[in-house]
Amino acid sequence: PKLQAATFETLRSLTDVEMRALSKEALQVMHSALDRLIRRSVKQRAEAAEAIERFELDMALKRLHAPVVERRVNGLDHLVDVATAIKRYGRGGYLWITPPNFIAWLSENNVLQEIYGADAHPHLVRRSTTILKFLSTEQMLTVEHLELIWSLLSRTMASREEEMIPVLHKLIDDISWNLPAEQLEFLFIKLREIPVEDFTSHTIDLIKDMSRYLTRAGPEATAQALGLLWDLVQDPETHTHRSVVRAEAEAKAGGEEDSGASPTGNNSTMAVDREMATHARIRFEEMLAGYALKDHRIPFLHSCSRNVLEHHSVPQSLKIIQKLVELFHTTYSQIVEASQTKWGVIDSLETEFSLISAIIDDLAHYHARAETYFAKLNKSAVGDLDLVALPGQYTPFLEQVNTRLSVLAYLLNNSRFRLNRAQVDRIWDLTVSQALTKQERETAMQWFKNAVPLRPGGGAETTTTPTAAP
Repeated sequence: PKLQAATFETLRSLTDVEMRALSKEALQVMHSALDRLIRRSVKQRAEAAEAIERFELDMALKRLHAPVVERRVNGLDHLVDVATAIKRYGRGGYLWITPPNFIAWLSENNVLQEIYGADAHPHLVRRSTTILKFLSTEQMLTVEHLELIWSLLSRTMASREEEMIPVLHKLIDDISWNLPAEQLEFLFIKLREIPVEDFTSHTIDLIKDMSRYLTRAGPEATAQALGLLWDLVQDPETHTHRSVVRAEAEAKAGGEEDSGASPTGNNSTMAVDREMATHARIRFEEMLAGYALKDHRIPFLHSCSRNVLEHHSVPQSLKIIQKLVELFHTTYSQIVEASQTKWGVIDSLETEFSLISAIIDDLAHYHARAETYFAKLNKSAVGDLDLVALPGQYTPFLEQVNTRLSVLAYLLNNSRFRLNRAQVDRIWDLTVSQALTKQERETAMQWFKNAVPLRPGGGAETTTTPTAAP
């Protein structure tokens, strides 16, 4: 026992400089020799096993605390091997190291704090997934552990540590499959609290990837995730307008002053750059394409249609409308109701929102705004007007016009509705006769070249002949 204690104490007290001379192979040889020595000197097998297995863990912890990343990774790898062995095989050849004992040892030695604390490193975080999954399987992963990980994520997002952010996002996504509903809900609440200025494309990808678990997280988490991406898609001027409306409504109702909080509960402005907004829209569409979220498609189709009526974030809304309509069946059958077909959905939107007329009205509204804005610009300084976006909007002029025309054609091509003569004349006047740029006129002329057949005499509801989309 004295020799054992002296040997253990000597090895545990080695400095980092002294540890450098000890390779992994040398430590394994030393471990085998100590194992034989202890088993000879200690009569009780369990006592011997505890001594040598504790020593293994302590030496791994010592390496984890080292200032050199490679040595820290080596120490963590040993702990990961232990977690894998006892998770897969019960004891994995160990006697003293059982799941309860290993979990207690991890807690006593603040191993997770070491991995995700101030000295966190991407290589360590990447390798730690197995330990978190082990804790979750044993129902010992707590909200405090998740808070520790989220604190690290918050720090790295604020400091824009590009290498660490995707590693942490993958870690969170990987462990989410094992989490109970209340812990998933905690993560979605944390997602909602991220300041928008800290968002990256990886953050949006994480929200989308975690949508796989929304059915377990509950309806509130679903609303938070979808609402967050929906808000990111909107133009800055849309957020400004709605903040003013909320403030006026609260003032009229005698409530407190508006705090500036966005519809998602995030206290930062929801405005991001165009690339981020586009990325959010694509991921939003992918989320709603999932079967688990199919019941949210119609409500968001309505939200998009209201945006068109109110002239807010129209290009994004129209693109989402087309993507969502595409998800419905082409024809009805004994198991598919007519209302669940493309025709049925477009019919309901036209009935409730007069969507086709709304798009044409909005085209006129946008064209008038663009004409007023362009008149104030120094054309020689601005350059190509087709690439100019109006203040508070993401989408440049030509794409604004083209999106309205192309989605309009899509709706006509997949429904019983037709443009009447007055509507066609109005589109012609706006985009051809009064075109603001040469490219707008050429785009519109091409659209008319492939234009839908008209219903003589006006009205847009009875013809059912298919049309050719431009």
